[in-house]
Amino acid sequence: MPVAATDAGLDNDWFLTQRSYPHDDIPAGAPESMRREMRRRFSSKNPLRGVNEASSWTLVGPSNIGGRIMAVLIHPTDPDIIYAGAASGGVWKSTDFGITWSNIFNESYSIGALAFEPGDPNTIYVGTGENAPAGVATYPGNGIWRSTDAGATWTSLGLAEIAYTGKIAINPLNPSTIYVAGIGLYRARTTDRGVYKSTDRGATWNKVLFVNDTTCAIDVMIDALDTAHVFASMWTRYRTPHVSVISGPSSGLYVSTNAGSSWSVMTDGMPHNDASLGRISLSRSPSTPYILYALTQSGVGWGGMYRSSDAGLSWVKMYDGGANGEGQVWYNNVVAVDPGNPDALWAGMTVLYKSTNGGATFSGASFFGSSHPDYHAIEYAPSDPSRMVIGNDGGIFTSTDGGASWWKSYNLPITQFYAGAVSAQNPNRIMGGAQDNNSMQTHTGVVDSWTGMYCCDGFYTLIDPTDSNYVYAEYQNGGLGYSTNGGGSFTYAGNGLVGGDRWNWETPIAMDLQHPKTLYAGSQRVYRTKNNMQLWTAISGDLTYGNGGRVGTISTIDVSRTDSNVVYVGTDDGRVWVTTNGGTNWTDVAATLPVRWVTRVSVDPHAANVAYVTLSGFIENDMAGHIYRTTNYGSTWTNIGGTLPDVPVNDIVVDPGNASTLYIATDLNVMVTYDLGGSWTALGSALPEVPVHDLAVHDGARRLYAFTHGRSAFRFDLPSPGTVTVNVALSRLWNLVSNPVAGT
Repeated sequence: MPVAATDAGLDNDWFLTQRSYPHDDIPAGAPESMRREMRRRFSSKNPLRGVNEASSWTLVGPSNIGGRIMAVLIHPTDPDIIYAGAASGGVWKSTDFGITWSNIFNESYSIGALAFEPGDPNTIYVGTGENAPAGVATYPGNGIWRSTDAGATWTSLGLAEIAYTGKIAINPLNPSTIYVAGIGLYRARTTDRGVYKSTDRGATWNKVLFVNDTTCAIDVMIDALDTAHVFASMWTRYRTPHVSVISGPSSGLYVSTNAGSSWSVMTDGMPHNDASLGRISLSRSPSTPYILYALTQSGVGWGGMYRSSDAGLSWVKMYDGGANGEGQVWYNNVVAVDPGNPDALWAGMTVLYKSTNGGATFSGASFFGSSHPDYHAIEYAPSDPSRMVIGNDGGIFTSTDGGASWWKSYNLPITQFYAGAVSAQNPNRIMGGAQDNNSMQTHTGVVDSWTGMYCCDGFYTLIDPTDSNYVYAEYQNGGLGYSTNGGGSFTYAGNGLVGGDRWNWETPIAMDLQHPKTLYAGSQRVYRTKNNMQLWTAISGDLTYGNGGRVGTISTIDVSRTDSNVVYVGTDDGRVWVTTNGGTNWTDVAATLPVRWVTRVSVDPHAANVAYVTLSGFIENDMAGHIYRTTNYGSTWTNIGGTLPDVPVNDIVVDPGNASTLYIATDLNVMVTYDLGGSWTALGSALPEVPVHDLAVHDGARRLYAFTHGRSAFRFDLPSPGTVTVNVALSRLWNLVSNPVAGT
């Protein structure tokens, strides 16, 4: 039987769970349908868009923090040229060995694999869908793409059914033959998993290896000495809403000696039929191609390093990795061999390790400059092995001395924000929390001026509007902290919180702006502090349905700016509550709302009785919207998202100067309505098509900030409240023309 193990995705399978709830997975094809519909109806090319929409968003960074990199390529003859695939930021290209970067591919922002066509480095293949499926960050990809002009233009080659791409291998003697390791939808039992082969440069594909509906292909490698000899790493990877399967007896190294026509499990020296066996990564010595290495996962840890000295006919376990204490080798697992020395190799997991004796022993790598854990890509420059590039959860790191020292690339704006904030006292002081990169802030709004603070995965941040020395931040699952020196240092703020409560991966916190020392936090119940997070008191019972495990936590809190006694709460299992007496009594007001993950409840800054609810998920033809408005404390709700495509909505902000103007963050852009949802249109241009998880507005400076999950943060300069430059009638006409049913 497969091994059900607790991994980093079991408690924080946050991205896909909220978009699928109450179902097990998102509808098939929903992400691509969402993208096509959004482009069709709200393209920046819309001729009826007003001056306001034609304005551009401005990147505010960070460019110096980074984000998760899943794949790296170095040009075979010009080592200054690097390509990098981000987990949720598209493909990037550098022509100066990582000093500067440009985005060259955003047809799918989730990237799993990159490959050059042998003999033609201008031809590049991209496999979409990241190869470390943890569920916290990305949608499935949309197949394989190819560029024949070094990334200037791209052509889709299909294969969208594989959802996530493990590896692309191209026959060096016949580049028309391509193998792809397909991961499949890991939240579903699907026959789309396995190894696919094309003999016509990707025009058509055939599945040549399928094990079962829970076992994917994660790596594929062609023997350089005999191209009919092909290796595939098969991995049992499947998760339900409550259990994550990361290993099983079907995992193993599979071998074909006839170019994929038939396969057998490698048994000579390699683990097989082992319930604890999981992911396997492969690498070949460029200088001695009959020497191969395999890094294996056992349970959640390092199963060991295996070596073959006969082109993969037999294997020897060189090193037992169990003593290293690695705990998520299913997530970060990569191996690379020095081009000039078959006994020198690197193994990347949470830590980067090096061996100089063929894998018999390993030592942790030393770093100069900056470093970051969780390694996913290691590459040598073929023309100059002293140059190396690694990709991890902190971005790109380069070396010019064969890995003796490493330097971070500081111009790569791919930070995966969960949430953000702007200081009321300084519109250039921006904060946010990001995936595996702590919380961070800038005091200038310059792209490379961000500095980290607090810990771990960062989420909500708050700044006291009356004294900006008071800053609040958190790490995953309710790790709250407060700072009294502007974020220079933090004190853990858990006094009074019940650790055994259910805490959302992104635990909501909110501030009473009339009394900034008063803050709120939510587990399954609401907590309040009146002394800057030094002591918390529960002011509600369980406000969820109490499911636990998958959902059953508070997901959003907001406090009225005009009446501190009015607090609204939303939960990840579809409940919405309000108190009008400071928490003494709570009223469930979700009866007429769809049962979806509640991403935000936002109170109108002008009136406590008016509030908005935004929902995640896909409507699946049931005509349930994603945005609702109440004018009577939730007694009744009106759907105001009728002209929107089927796109999850993550946040809503009411313009402080005009209560009829609303801004929403969606999974593809930021949208605006000037008539309380009568019509919607995309706001501005130059905002990448990635999920926008949070919005923040600075009223005095008239600036709107968008915090994306994969392309850092952006600023939009809003018009003055009395100067709406968009013709609402034209916006409604565009909705009618582009979507007659919704626009009527």
